[in-house]
Amino acid sequence: MTKKSFFVLLVLSLILAISSPALARDGVTISNLNVRTGPGTQYPAMTQISAQSNIIIEARNTVGDWIIIRSADDTVRGWVASRYVNFADNIALVNLPVSEEVIGANVEVVDTLIAPDAPNNVTTGEITGRMFVRVGPDINYIALGQLEPTTIVNVEGQYNSWVLINHNDLRGWVYSPFIKLNGVELANLPIIAGVEGQPTQSPITELEIIEVPLPSRDIAAMEARLRSIPVHHNMVNGTVNQIFARGRELGNNPRVFMKVGDSVTATQPFMSGFGRGDYNLGEAYADLEPTIEWFNVSIQSGAANSFVKDSLAAQSGFTSSAIFDGLWVNPAVCSSGRPLMCEYDLNKPSVAIVLLGSVDLRLSNAGLFQNNMHMATNELIKRGVIPVLTTFPNHPDVLGEDAIYFNNLILNTAEAYNVPVINLWLATQALPDAGINLADPIHMTQGDTYFHFDLGQENLYGVSLRNLMTLQALDILRINVLSQ
Repeated sequence: MTKKSFFVLLVLSLILAISSPALARDGVTISNLNVRTGPGTQYPAMTQISAQSNIIIEARNTVGDWIIIRSADDTVRGWVASRYVNFADNIALVNLPVSEEVIGANVEVVDTLIAPDAPNNVTTGEITGRMFVRVGPDINYIALGQLEPTTIVNVEGQYNSWVLINHNDLRGWVYSPFIKLNGVELANLPIIAGVEGQPTQSPITELEIIEVPLPSRDIAAMEARLRSIPVHHNMVNGTVNQIFARGRELGNNPRVFMKVGDSVTATQPFMSGFGRGDYNLGEAYADLEPTIEWFNVSIQSGAANSFVKDSLAAQSGFTSSAIFDGLWVNPAVCSSGRPLMCEYDLNKPSVAIVLLGSVDLRLSNAGLFQNNMHMATNELIKRGVIPVLTTFPNHPDVLGEDAIYFNNLILNTAEAYNVPVINLWLATQALPDAGINLADPIHMTQGDTYFHFDLGQENLYGVSLRNLMTLQALDILRINVLSQ
């Protein structure tokens, strides 16, 4: 072949590669997806795109949880949730242009959580206890703010034992037992149309994307906040009791917990020794024995107990996005399609111990991590599972400021939903190297024993301290909530 012939063939092959739609590929859809007119579930779906479809990615919204895509054959174009797309190696979410485009003319955006306009004739009511005001009519929805007792509010309507109120610039839903209506019965309030309804009574067909603005990056204030939160924080409150009560109605087992996390949970020794009898509480922690006995029961999926159960929602390399990624689930094992939901369906737990962030810190972005944490908490509460969110340990010399920022996102999530926190970051600060294996800084230090506290292992190694702190958290919940 002459050089000229080779050059012609090379040019032709390049032209074909560029022009062929079948080869146009910035990513592949993980599952069947609604394609929407805008970046959120409040925008209507125009069509669907099937799983394993090659797509071209045009732009993202500010947070990065929604992207504009078009199909390789140019027949479909719109917004999809970015978590359900596997990006090509040369595509980085953070490098995509930011867009606010609403696709399609004269598209009406329907707010499915609160009514768009308040009525003219407003009833009033008095808040009777400290109460969260939420985005939607259920405790699984994020809190917008809080009202103090005796606050007088305007009342707009009701839905399923929840009341839509407004007070100054705060507008949202409160639980009806905590508001005294003036001159009207709850049943006579107008029913607010347009809400999606009680999430636990509706089939979950598409995950709700909760968009929350990222906080400003004030690292000094954020570190001070981390140091001020107790190692076991907000373990018992009215919200936790409501979540547990819902779980009992759904058939959740009060003697079962589940694990959600990355390799720190999946591959480092975590809780299993308590379920095998390989532990020594020592005199200092002997009072935790009843909690080990409480959870030492066989569970629905056939495992001996929750301590030894390998969780579908805790695997090596997991980011916060992976717990919603159907590629990690064997359809023969679970039909739910996502690790977090599958682990729940298989075992019906009442508590979830959640530790994510170390991998996200290195592979994800803050906006995506924050939304995933909100969504994970939201999905667990929908199912009557008490989420116990754990801050992740980190050595100050290894991405120290980023770790502080990401851990504050965890605290923000816990605060928004009023759920418990294990502040492992704070507890490990007193350990050598902050409990981190500096040769492998995603993971914690570990000694020869992981569940023996008679010789002070918890004062030396991150793994031992985490096992103890988690057992203590379960003990608090057992005494005050699960056994009631």
